[in-house]
Amino acid sequence: MNTMLANLVKSSNRLTPNGVKLSDFINRNSYRGMLRLWFFDVGSVSFLFTSLLGFGIAALSLYIDKTSSIGLMLSMSVISSSMSVLWQLNRLVGAETSSLIPGYQRNIVVQSIAIYFSVMLFSLGFAVIFAPLTVTSVLLAVLVSLAFLWGCLHWNKGFQFSILLFIAMPFFDQITLNIPWWFLVPPLGILLELVKVKLGQLTWHQDARATYLSGMEMGWFWLPSIKQHNLLDKLNRYLHPASFFVGPLLAMALVMVTLLGLLLFIPSTLFEWHLPVQLIVGQLLLMMCCLVHWSRVQRWRGAETLFMLPGFTGLIGLQQSFFKASVRLIALLMLSMLLICTAGYLAGQPLSLPFIIHLLFSVLWSGFLALGLGALSRNVSQMSAIVLLIICHSLFVSFSFKASQAQQDLSIWLIADVALTVIGLGLFISSKNRLWKNGVIDL
Repeated sequence: MNTMLANLVKSSNRLTPNGVKLSDFINRNSYRGMLRLWFFDVGSVSFLFTSLLGFGIAALSLYIDKTSSIGLMLSMSVISSSMSVLWQLNRLVGAETSSLIPGYQRNIVVQSIAIYFSVMLFSLGFAVIFAPLTVTSVLLAVLVSLAFLWGCLHWNKGFQFSILLFIAMPFFDQITLNIPWWFLVPPLGILLELVKVKLGQLTWHQDARATYLSGMEMGWFWLPSIKQHNLLDKLNRYLHPASFFVGPLLAMALVMVTLLGLLLFIPSTLFEWHLPVQLIVGQLLLMMCCLVHWSRVQRWRGAETLFMLPGFTGLIGLQQSFFKASVRLIALLMLSMLLICTAGYLAGQPLSLPFIIHLLFSVLWSGFLALGLGALSRNVSQMSAIVLLIICHSLFVSFSFKASQAQQDLSIWLIADVALTVIGLGLFISSKNRLWKNGVIDL
């Protein structure tokens, strides 16, 4: 009797006590408010946009006969869609008032399942029809995303590790070289059943709202907390006030990303994986630039506290100090990339001097553009548009990598670098006085 009562209480606390039926997926009412819920939330729309962009780039790669990148783009679509779904589920689990809206909780679960399965089936279908060699890597992306989804439904704070999935994506092709696609089907069925069971057991969780808000403020960029050493403390002060809104994470991220890049050369050399370490590190360095102004927009009330700190002579002094700190940040990012390129050359990577100069230029102009556009941004929507810069930078460096491997002339890439650097520098300098132009109480 006690067991029955306990099960009844547990069932009543679930967000969908009656479960989700197959008929719910063909019921139009289940998709009410979908546009507002998914496309007016900056978190979910950012991931969904990345997912759709992955499909677009995959189609473009097929059109120009660059099928080697299709697996990566489809994997990005699958993982991004799972992050968007997990983002909405975190918000649902963290909202105590969601039960006040009839059908709201069931609709979110139905829409989440529909979105994820649509992306998964479309990605697998695209791979099977147009790029059969990438089917295994796309299946691995599905497995990894489902495992991460199931893990985060158990532990809400696990969402903070989502960046690791995007870092791991370029390795999927290498991992699945000698794995047949049918080998991944049984674990896929098991994970689907586990996720299905967990979705039926969703309950309100006190940590979910904190995870949701933390993700909003920090741009879904997370690193483990370590003791503040003298080096990190000096680095943090060196980057002040650009590091004020991000906190010690900026200095920590710079050190950790550089160490990650150096450590990646070990398996790349031992197993001859030929990992694009410079591309991965370049993307993470660009994300750090974006994080400076993302955190500023999210924590805009902190500008008053920053303004009250000693060391600034009025608003103009604050603008100049922020600009100089941004310059120092870009210099450190270029130093990090130079260290990675030097280590790659010593590890046996075929890096020519023009290509190293090209990689350094790509860090320079992308940093100028990210910090310049960030200083001009006044709200989260404008900051979210900078994701286009990250994607364009990724494509630019990816294609230049292929040109370098094919031993093509890199002159056109260097000319493009110089042009983008001039544009970025002009934007970066002109945006200096646009930051807090109406005072620190206004964005």
